Amino acid sequence: MGSDINPNHMDAVAVLYMSKWLVAELIRVFHDVDTATATEAVDALAERQLENVWVVDGKKRVLTDKLTLHDKTLLLLYSESSAVAEKDLLAWTEAANASSYRRDILKKCHKARLIEYDDAGRVVRLSPKGARYVEENIPLLSSL
Repeated sequence: MGSDINPNHMDAVAVLYMSKWLVAELIRVFHDVDTATATEAVDALAERQLENVWVVDGKKRVLTDKLTLHDKTLLLLYSESSAVAEKDLLAWTEAANASSYRRDILKKCHKARLIEYDDAGRVVRLSPKGARYVEENIPLLSSL
């Protein structure tokens, strides 16, 4: 009987979001914080672990050379649960020129609504549309 159940991606997503909601509610109630603060705490705990992103000495590296700078940037942002400083993305991607990276990658991704780029604060955050792009177009495992 139990062998008839075939969990799939949709089931996993449902379980993930229900679990995040439950933990956020526990944090909110037991620590007497607002919903936004509790949600941020849970998101920080639920950091994505990706085989193609390696963390070494506080730096991140994409372990494949088959991705464009555009896709490497989105993958690195996908691996983070919060906003990333532009200078960190520049270091992680090893982009040769900051102004062309800003113009050709960050501003174009912002215009396409793949990211939210704060030009004044030099901070970047992946949008839900950007996360969907990564999940549908970039292999997340080390099959590259």
